[in-house]
Amino acid sequence: MATSAILAKTVSEISEEALRDARIISAEQDVQAIDAARCFTALNNIVKFWQTQDINLWLTEEAVLPLVKDQQSYTLGPNGDHCTTADDFKYTTTDAAEATSQTVISVTSTSGMANSDNIGIELDDGTRHWTTIVSFVANDTVTITTGLASAAASGNTVYTYTTLIPRPMRILSARYASSLTASEIPTNRWTRQQYFNQSNKDSSGTVINWYYSPQRTDGELYVWQVANNVDNVLRITYMSPALVYGATTDALDFPSEWYLPLKWAIAAEIGPSYGLNNERQMQLEAKSAYTLEQVLAHDVEAGSIYIQPDFT
Repeated sequence: MATSAILAKTVSEISEEALRDARIISAEQDVQAIDAARCFTALNNIVKFWQTQDINLWLTEEAVLPLVKDQQSYTLGPNGDHCTTADDFKYTTTDAAEATSQTVISVTSTSGMANSDNIGIELDDGTRHWTTIVSFVANDTVTITTGLASAAASGNTVYTYTTLIPRPMRILSARYASSLTASEIPTNRWTRQQYFNQSNKDSSGTVINWYYSPQRTDGELYVWQVANNVDNVLRITYMSPALVYGATTDALDFPSEWYLPLKWAIAAEIGPSYGLNNERQMQLEAKSAYTLEQVLAHDVEAGSIYIQPDFT
C-alpha cells in the first residue's frame, strides 16, 4: 500500500544511481572504492556550488543575536559572538537580587536549560555576564561556572542557549527589538560601501541598518546604529550552509524532490574523469541542467508583488 512517508537516501545510494545512469558501471557491477570516492568529492562540490544560486529554502533559519551596548560588529559562526537559533534561545529573569561573585542564581524558570549550556545574565552595570551552567534546580536556582562580575537585581534578564549558529551563507533580513518581548522593527540591508562611508559609526540608538560579510569561517555583521541597552536584540533570518558530507552512509540533507537533479549533477560532474564521449557527456549535462531548472522553479518562496503609482 502506498504511503506519504518521506523518501530518504544516503550518499552511497545517490552515488550508485549516478554511476549507473552515466553508464560508468553496469547494472550488475559493484561500485568500486575509487568510483565512490569520485562521487563523494563531486557531491560536496556540487552542494556548495549550488548555494551560490540562492536555493535551499529548507536551510533558511531564524536566529537571535543579543546585542552588546556600543558594539559595532558581531562575529557569526562556530567561533563567534553569542548568537543561536530561535528554537535554541531561552529567556527568563532573575528571581532575587544577586551580589558580585555569586554563583548560585535564583531564576524564575529553568525551562529548556541543560547543564553546560551558555548563560548570559544582565548585570546592574549595563553589561551581560556570560558563562556556562554547572547545574540547576528546576524553576529555582542555576549554578554557574564563573561568579557574577557585578551585582544583578531581581527581574534582570537571563538568556540561555546550547549551540552557536553556523556561519550564515547570507543574511536575508533582520528585525530589531529594544527587548526580547518588545515589538520588532524591520531594518535595512546596507552595502559594504554604505556602512564604511558612515562617518559616525558610534551613533547609539535603534539599529536600523546592517551590512553582512560572510568571510570564510565566521561571518562579520556590522550594525548601525549601535545598541544602547544590553536588552536590545536582533532577530535574523539567514541561510545556513549545506552540510559537508563525511561518510558514504550520511543521509542526504536535501528534500526528496532534489534527488533527481542531484543524481544527474553528480553524473555530469564525474563524466570527464572517465573520459565519456562528447555525446554522452552532453546528454548528462543537459539532463542536469533541465532537472535543476525544474526544481529551482519549485524552490522559491510564494509572495505578492505590489505596484502603486509614483505621485512625486
